[in-house]
Amino acid sequence: MIAALGATAIAGVSSGWDAFGAAALSGLGVGIAWPAQDTLLARLVSLSQRSAVYAVRHATLNLGLGIGALLAAVIVDLNRPGTFTAVYWLDAASFVLAIPLLLAPSAAPGKETSPAGDQTPAEVGTGYRIVLRDRIFVRLWILTAILVAVGYAQFNSALPAIATSIGGLSAGALGMVFAANTITVVLAQLVVLRLLGGVRRTRALAMLCLLWGASWLIVVAGGLTQSVILFVAAGVVFALGETLLGPTVPALVNDIAAEAVRGRYNGASTLAYTTGFATGPLLAGFALGRGLVMPLVLGLVVVCLGCALCALRLESRLPRAVNTVPGSSGEVVPT
Repeated sequence: MIAALGATAIAGVSSGWDAFGAAALSGLGVGIAWPAQDTLLARLVSLSQRSAVYAVRHATLNLGLGIGALLAAVIVDLNRPGTFTAVYWLDAASFVLAIPLLLAPSAAPGKETSPAGDQTPAEVGTGYRIVLRDRIFVRLWILTAILVAVGYAQFNSALPAIATSIGGLSAGALGMVFAANTITVVLAQLVVLRLLGGVRRTRALAMLCLLWGASWLIVVAGGLTQSVILFVAAGVVFALGETLLGPTVPALVNDIAAEAVRGRYNGASTLAYTTGFATGPLLAGFALGRGLVMPLVLGLVVVCLGCALCALRLESRLPRAVNTVPGSSGEVVPT
């Protein structure tokens, strides 16, 4: 409901302060829904199904992003400002239409619990202090925040600026890059999930870092050659990295969380994403505003390599059962 009110408020924006308030209201709604959804998904499936359910969630999220972008492209007309308002009214309606789905009877939760899931609230505590004392989670939180800052945030802020200025891409060509990215995620997510069966999640994260680093190197090549094909290739490689994130980080968070504080773990995990999304564009704006395109992109590559090493170092601190993506049968067969 809050997200719907936020979208409605955006449709009625008439000043800068209105825009700040409307965006904050919309963000508050999403900030409530995101950790609640992740917690609900963890409880509705068995322990062995968590990687799969978060992979499906990631694929459907990208499918929704693609459909929404396509609808906006069909509706919006630069010569008719009212069409922009219509998009946000539809956005508000989509949130309202989701409410009956949430009120419908849900399947019973799986019987399996996390390694700490059978502890009582008195044994683990219920505040955020217990979350902050979990050193494994804190390391995973920092790694996630950095990855989002140099990955998603830059893909949505630095990449368009680089592609349209240095790369010489038109708005239509840039749309092809994002379309290729979204389509790749939707088509490849479940295939990648099957390939990850038995693989340690930290190694999947390390591979994600390498793929994202490679995508930024392709962006450099695309900028130097002004090649649309290379920018599209960068979007595809970046998407393959995304398919490794969906089955790993959310599942790790919920597997190490005790049931009594599962919601708080997911709330803190959401903050890692929003922290990365907030800091990434600031970094991009600072660097691009000073013409530091090449240092920015090469810096992103170096940070991605560093994150890969951090992911591998985290491996020794995680129990193998927690750190392994279950196979198609649901069994954990580590490799």
